[in-house]
Amino acid sequence: MGGQSGYSFLDWMGDSGFRFGRGSSRMFVVCIVTIPNYEGFRASLKELKLGLGLKTEYHFHYAHIPITMRESFLNSLPGVDFHAAALVVDKLELPRSYHLKESSFICRFVSEVMAVSNPSAFQAKRLLVDSPKKDTELIRQMRVAVSETLRTRKLLPTPIIRGEPAARWDGLQLADMLAGTLGDQYPNQAAILPNLVDKLEIHEHL
Repeated sequence: MGGQSGYSFLDWMGDSGFRFGRGSSRMFVVCIVTIPNYEGFRASLKELKLGLGLKTEYHFHYAHIPITMRESFLNSLPGVDFHAAALVVDKLELPRSYHLKESSFICRFVSEVMAVSNPSAFQAKRLLVDSPKKDTELIRQMRVAVSETLRTRKLLPTPIIRGEPAARWDGLQLADMLAGTLGDQYPNQAAILPNLVDKLEIHEHL
């Protein structure tokens, strides 16, 4: 892939379950982000934390922070240079053929978002995935799925994929916050993020 940056970041909101009403999420959202000036983004996020009276090691996690904190984070993004793509899936609309093992379910939609999105969202030498371990069954399966998808699109070389904890990588926190917002606000997600229209492309699974 031409013009690769250092890192892309991948995270998702939701789960692979279909027991609605028993804890399974209705929505599943995959988000992938590339940040050309990563140090500039980190500096911007550090400034935001200081302004909110937070410690510099504070971890933005959509599901675990108050609405006001989410809004402050999202309002800081128009000035940040990043390219992101997200796939929004309404699991209520999925046929039984999508009732898959968790790793297969996630990889199915990671492949889809990379198949339909502008390569600027994932043109990087390394793709980091939110995970407590660098190498898991999911990560290994994702390497195969991503490689097949990008080879089909003739977008080579494929990125090096490894797991990293989001607490250590601000880029993973950005992917998490975008995915959480899109899933939580469905079907009005475009209205929630009007200032990011030139940075974030949103696809719906059909």
